[in-house]
Amino acid sequence: MKVKVANGESVAKRAFYIAWKACGEPFGMGYLQDNPDATEDDVWENVQRGGDYTFGKPSEDGTAYGDYVFGRMVKLRLTYGDDWVAGRENIPNPEFNAWAKEYPTYEQLIERASEEIKNDRPNQ
Repeated sequence: MKVKVANGESVAKRAFYIAWKACGEPFGMGYLQDNPDATEDDVWENVQRGGDYTFGKPSEDGTAYGDYVFGRMVKLRLTYGDDWVAGRENIPNPEFNAWAKEYPTYEQLIERASEEIKNDRPNQ
């Protein structure tokens, strides 16, 4: 499911940030990696280097995956190009994709991120 956007990487970056914020609190032992003051850049850097775990696989160009990001159970994979962002075809499960309580579909998450980028306002 591809969503047409103006700048794919910027929208993917914002999508991870708002998903991370929507997760709320760290999960389980995630409190050890908690960074409640993380910025959008901090969250993106965490995702790009492979997440909270030293054995995490770094993201590749055009793909970003965050399992646990600063202790929060994000479990989000997005692919992106110059003018699109795509999530999985399935419906996210809020028990594993904590952000799905606020954004029940990948499309809603991506569209919200795209809106925020257009309006140039981070989700606070």
